Amino acid sequence: MLRGKAVFAVFVLALMGLSQLGGCGRDKDISEGKRALRWRKYDEALAAFTNAVQRKPDLVVWIYGLLGLDRYKTRRLTINEAGDYDPLFSPDGEQIVFRSRRDGNSEIYVMASDGSQPRRLTFNEAADVDASFSPDGRQIAFVSKRDGNREIYVMKLDGSQPRRLTNNETDDASPCFSPDGKEIVFVSGRDGNEEIYVMKSDGSDQRRLTDNRVEDCDPLFSPDGEEILFASKPDGNWEIYVMKSDGSEPRRLTDNRADDLFPFFSPDGEQIVFLSARDMDVEIYVMTSHGSKQQRLTANKAGDYEPSFSPDGKSIVFVSWRDVRAEIYRMASDGSEPRPLTINEVDDDTPSFSPDGKKMVFVSKRDGNREIYVMDMTRPVERGQIAGALGVTLGK
Repeated sequence: MLRGKAVFAVFVLALMGLSQLGGCGRDKDISEGKRALRWRKYDEALAAFTNAVQRKPDLVVWIYGLLGLDRYKTRRLTINEAGDYDPLFSPDGEQIVFRSRRDGNSEIYVMASDGSQPRRLTFNEAADVDASFSPDGRQIAFVSKRDGNREIYVMKLDGSQPRRLTNNETDDASPCFSPDGKEIVFVSGRDGNEEIYVMKSDGSDQRRLTDNRVEDCDPLFSPDGEEILFASKPDGNWEIYVMKSDGSEPRRLTDNRADDLFPFFSPDGEQIVFLSARDMDVEIYVMTSHGSKQQRLTANKAGDYEPSFSPDGKSIVFVSWRDVRAEIYRMASDGSEPRPLTINEVDDDTPSFSPDGKKMVFVSKRDGNREIYVMDMTRPVERGQIAGALGVTLGK
């Protein structure tokens, strides 16, 4: 009974927002509670945290933040014995596209943003991956090996009228629509090594934009569609480049002996967030769209990954291994105020905002296998409500 109460307390505490209270980290009971949680000794953890809260009622707020999981209302959207991956909201926020292995291999699915009406869109023995919406939300681009190698396809939102856009003996991958939906930038190995190409959204007028002896990858249009961001290996390591959308005026933005990868524009196109290993571990950096003012935002030996801006550009959500497992964090766009959004005994990753920034979809293994969850960023749990459930009176 006590263990059940402890597990409930741990879960409930995990729903509270973090409040940095001076000296909390040095509290003996807090330290003992953290140690007990690490070893899954829930009875001991509950006793230690209870002692701390009885002495300092306001500590309940800090403890919620310490245990941290799901500061906001969170719901599971998929339930399967197989894994679900890579969820993305549609431009209107009404749909979520994802891939699932529930039918034996990787296929593309779509569901309403509340998890209802899941529909399978592709039906092949080969894998279908990398699904993304067109800007108007009427089409979904994806990559499939159904014809022997990785090629780019497009289909309607309901899965009808699938069309193959590329046709090569080598792989084509990483499709990304331009903001106006008229073009798709992608990676192809058709000319001997991976280069950046662009085509019209119907597959016509395919043109090579880069011409290097080394690989180019991760192409992404700028928010205004005028430029394309990408990564290249000119000196044996990955660096970040930008070029005009027609392939002209390529400019190198980073210059390090270590890898710089996975760049993303801010919504206004003024900044670029990216990953770099220049300081001996993988951390998140930001720079202007011209490559100036490069600044390290995170500092952990465990590594931080998957950074992306919120729709308003004021914060960055990312995945970190600083707590032994993959957890989702959010920080201000200048790197300040990093806060965990999830803390679980299993991995949480692949976060993506809804277009209005009010929700975040992600993948978690908290229920045994990889499933899709949604977090309502506008609905934090009330302090008083949770404290009352624990029988604690908060100080005014």
